[in-house]
Amino acid sequence: MTERKHLTVWWGAYVTLDAVPGGAFIELWRDGDRDVRTAGTVTLCEPPRLLGLTWADDDCEQTTQVRFRIEPAGSGASLHMSHDGWRNFAPERGKTLMDAHEARWRMHLASFADYAAAAGD
Repeated sequence: MTERKHLTVWWGAYVTLDAVPGGAFIELWRDGDRDVRTAGTVTLCEPPRLLGLTWADDDCEQTTQVRFRIEPAGSGASLHMSHDGWRNFAPERGKTLMDAHEARWRMHLASFADYAAAAGD
């Protein structure tokens, strides 16, 4: 999940991740007509099963936390992902940001599932 050769396939070539505690995370993306930079720090990294990051877009007034956990499931594995900290924002702002991030996470996680399924074939 965190190796560059895999990360660029399921997340995109615009993401960099130094997958060690204290390492940097940067995602460059477009929101309509504006460029956005999301950055954070790796808080937890236990390959291949755990990854935790702080998370903030350039225009965010608060930092949130993202966590990925992979667990064995039958003959394969299950990925659990959480993105917490939205309550640190004003209620309406937090809800708007959470909904926007949920939509993007659904896209990235679908890509991850497709990539993992193809790798298992």
